[in-house]
Amino acid sequence: NFGISYMLGKYNFRIAYNYKDQKLMAFNALVNRRRYEVASNRVDLKLRYLVTRNLDLYLDLYNVFNDKQREVWGFDRPRYVRDRNDPQIHAGVNGRF
Repeated sequence: NFGISYMLGKYNFRIAYNYKDQKLMAFNALVNRRRYEVASNRVDLKLRYLVTRNLDLYLDLYNVFNDKQREVWGFDRPRYVRDRNDPQIHAGVNGRF
């Protein structure tokens, strides 16, 4: 994991990078029935603007480059693949009393 934050006045910017190597998720004595999570590189961005001392607006972008986050069953020739390629955008308002 690696992240950089930058704050200037009312602005806050953060970029985060996450690398996950391939890993075994479920073992089976039959090689073709083992389940693996494939290696992935993910980048997230978070932006925040302080409107007042008690109110801010935010915009979060997850998996910006649509990196394939998948699980596979099988080995050389996967029998099944499940993709979770879901760039997401979250936006909103935070308030404090």
